[in-house]
Amino acid sequence: MNKINDIASIIDRSPWFKNLPLEARQKLAAAAKIDNYPKNSFLFCMGDTSKHIYCLIGGRIRVSVTSSQGQELTLLDIEPEVWLGEAALYSDNGRVMQLQYKEAGQALSIQSNIVMEVGNQYPMMFSYMLKSQIFRTHSMYELLEGMVFYPLKSRLAQRILYFLQSHSEEADGGTYLDMKLSQQDFARLVFGSRQRINKIFRQWSEEGILVMKSNRCFIPDIARLEQEVEIEEE
Repeated sequence: MNKINDIASIIDRSPWFKNLPLEARQKLAAAAKIDNYPKNSFLFCMGDTSKHIYCLIGGRIRVSVTSSQGQELTLLDIEPEVWLGEAALYSDNGRVMQLQYKEAGQALSIQSNIVMEVGNQYPMMFSYMLKSQIFRTHSMYELLEGMVFYPLKSRLAQRILYFLQSHSEEADGGTYLDMKLSQQDFARLVFGSRQRINKIFRQWSEEGILVMKSNRCFIPDIARLEQEVEIEEE
């Protein structure tokens, strides 16, 4: 399949555009382009302005915010195929978060003025965008709830279970988390320290809940890990 057809199929699968008439989807596909991003590069940084919307089509991106003193707070990792950047349709304000590729990947982009032209012709598009944004906002609220109210062990178990939904590999006697994440990565994702994450992993290994095999998390029984979400920290 050539790149033109790749782009068309990505547009056709988009929750924003898949229900639009063929003419509209063809116009968006004709205006789209795909760019490569090396590991540790940024799709955009805090304060950047953009005239494009994006679809992640490869790699893994980390969403974070950074204070004026340089302190970084990781919010979440996002995977293909997620569409974002719709704020560019309505505002010239700078980005409030930064998106960095933790694994090399690609992104499809379309100029916001083209997207607006399609939306003005087919206003249903804005309804689809709103539904997508509501879902993403709900997920962010759940993340904030966990950060504020749940103990560290529960947050860590929740994150691993979340990643297992799309990055699991079945094996004899259990399931691998098929992602390359260091203890420091986990610490940033659950707002804890690497030392405390290491302590939890050691405890889980002793109890047979989660063990490390070939530098990957191996979960013998997912139900036992699910129980850790409810356990209160001492």
